[in-house]
Amino acid sequence: MTIHAFIEYLKYRSKAKGRHGTHSPFVYSFIEDIVQDRKKISINNQIEFPGLPLQYTKLLNRIIQYYNYKNIRWLPAEQSDNVKDCDVIILPPKEPMLWASLANKHFSTPKNDTAVFVLNIHKTVLYSNEWNRICNHPEVLMSIDLYDIGLLFFKKDFKEKQHFILKYKI
Repeated sequence: MTIHAFIEYLKYRSKAKGRHGTHSPFVYSFIEDIVQDRKKISINNQIEFPGLPLQYTKLLNRIIQYYNYKNIRWLPAEQSDNVKDCDVIILPPKEPMLWASLANKHFSTPKNDTAVFVLNIHKTVLYSNEWNRICNHPEVLMSIDLYDIGLLFFKKDFKEKQHFILKYKI
């Protein structure tokens, strides 16, 4: 763990909230049913996320199952000009310099209910800066920071930009 990652972790721990610290029904149910695993979800076909620790693989599979996501695309490996049909976009975890350009290219056309997974968001200063940069993209209305994983949600129901830092036990 780098010094930056340790400092970011301390900041995360001091700011992270549980379900009672949020005023968003979407985030409340996200914490209740996914993060805290209160709603038992049968995950039949788990998706492998190479290089990702098991607890995050389980979390991402729970998210995919809970929201019934079907079309998952890793960028840039499976990059195409048409991601309008994607339910989930996973940005490359080892290439943070690509995040903003991929966001500019693909975030203007996501379908409603698309989610974006961003891994290692506080690994180094560069990663943190790029995470903050894509969170500020005009089309991103909700971002969730779980320390090692960042989630971006595109939903027409969200009326204003919101950023949540949520407790997640590693």
